[in-house]
Amino acid sequence: MDGAGFFDDVKDAYGTVKKGVKSKTGQKVIGMVNSNAEVNKAKKQLKDYMEGKRKTKPGKAAMAILEKNGVISKIEDEMSGGVNRLKKARRWKNFSKEVVNDGIDLGSRGYTEFQKAVNPVGSAVKGWFGSAHDSDSE
Repeated sequence: MDGAGFFDDVKDAYGTVKKGVKSKTGQKVIGMVNSNAEVNKAKKQLKDYMEGKRKTKPGKAAMAILEKNGVISKIEDEMSGGVNRLKKARRWKNFSKEVVNDGIDLGSRGYTEFQKAVNPVGSAVKGWFGSAHDSDSE
């Protein structure tokens, strides 16, 4: 009983059993056995993905099987709260205002430092008396 021959025998036996069962009850039993095998396979795929053994998520069919059998749930009503888009927009607006103001302040400070480096005497004199630029920021 090596691996390949064994599975070939199983496939042949399964085909014979499926053809041999004519009653509806027998077909339901075979369907349940196949269903359990599919559920177990889908569970294994999901478990392997969650543990990092598998890089890709289980396919849509496997996820549908798991949902149908109650293993996973996609019900969104269970989740309370969501994304408040208005609050999110206000936060982004405030953030962008702060970024712009920080950029303006940085530019102003950079300009002042540049003037000090280029004309140290003139900037020292402006520092004594104050400049129009410095009075605007106060």
